[in-house]
Amino acid sequence: GVDNASRLDYQDISSLFSKLESSMRLAFLTNVFPSPVSPTKGTFNLELAKALVEDCELSMIVPVAWTDQIRARRAGRTLPRDVVRHDAGFSVCYPTYWYSPGIGRSRYDQMMAWSLRTKLKEIGSDRPDAVLSYWAHPDGAVATRWANELGIPSWMMLGGSDVLLLTIDRSRGDVIRAALMAADGVIAVSQDIANALSNLGVDSAKVHVIRRGVDDQTFHPRNRGSARAERGLEGGRPVLLWVGRMVPVKGLDRLLNAAAAAQNDGADFELVLAGDGPLRSTLESQAEELGLKRVRFVGGVAHSDLAAWYRAADWTLLSSLSEGIPNVLLESHACGTPFIATDVGGVSEIVLDGVDRLVPSDDPDALARAIKQASTNIEVDREAVSGSVGTLESASQRVLGLIRQTLPVEDPADHALTVDSERAS
Repeated sequence: GVDNASRLDYQDISSLFSKLESSMRLAFLTNVFPSPVSPTKGTFNLELAKALVEDCELSMIVPVAWTDQIRARRAGRTLPRDVVRHDAGFSVCYPTYWYSPGIGRSRYDQMMAWSLRTKLKEIGSDRPDAVLSYWAHPDGAVATRWANELGIPSWMMLGGSDVLLLTIDRSRGDVIRAALMAADGVIAVSQDIANALSNLGVDSAKVHVIRRGVDDQTFHPRNRGSARAERGLEGGRPVLLWVGRMVPVKGLDRLLNAAAAAQNDGADFELVLAGDGPLRSTLESQAEELGLKRVRFVGGVAHSDLAAWYRAADWTLLSSLSEGIPNVLLESHACGTPFIATDVGGVSEIVLDGVDRLVPSDDPDALARAIKQASTNIEVDREAVSGSVGTLESASQRVLGLIRQTLPVEDPADHALTVDSERAS
């Protein structure tokens, strides 16, 4: 038999696993994250970080392109030089990412690794337990290589275009494929992305689909009339909302053309575009040339203020050419607002039958017809729409649960010896 002094009892085991979970140190590397230079970029990753830090010690590494910093300095915005403490309780640093714009894209991971070498060495000396990254290239490739050098697990989270579009470039696709093969685990935000990974030859056993959760404390239904009054939308006509970054892949030129066609066909609505980006001035000129009567460019909106816009809208629009599962549509649903979207990526996976509307991405006439139909302001059960969305906490718990499965497990026998020694003393 085994005497009581040497037995590892239930309390010891519970204490051991509690200690393992609470002390896990996670490094999270991604350029898709808010910074003083781009405060509204990748807010979904900020929300994820806030949830993750509830159950682990989190260090954020957020590379910021030198080109973005130059533009920001002109606007009076600069980055802190040192590691700072976020109000949510995690540390974050913003190293400069030096790269050659538009040239040598397949080597962007090498450029980022060189740019981050000092910061990665500093953080690596404290040896995190695992590394998580978002965006396959260059971020994921750099994070996976760094984790392998440290001898710790590496997990890559993929958003959509990083696998669906970047891999079209054969040389860049080879680098992405190699990084995916080297990672211990891969998290896809949609089944569509998981299918694309299978086509790339990634072992399906290490691919896990986890849809992004939404902070239900911020994004939930409220009175639409009050939300409209807060946003200055006092007319009785339907409000159509678009949210995002104004870049080519979002298909905003097509959206404006479709909105103009619907308007010319008798539709009456107000179009609100919430976001900023390199195409904004071009799109404003296009809207004016098309003669759109009621279109508002409201610029970048703080993540905490987006909920009011979703609640004020009758529909959220998405005109993208490529997506994973867009966070804006999940947030819209959480606020009880249905969507009209192009049928790209994993969008069809979250469509509510009889509520949301999908149109082919290559059919602007279909988008125009959907916008006209939406202007009739059909009512929906907003509470039922909101109930279709998972929470941020549940998503973060699944992410951490997967990562913990790849951590080395302490031998309970070693722990038992430690317990015996402590008792004897």
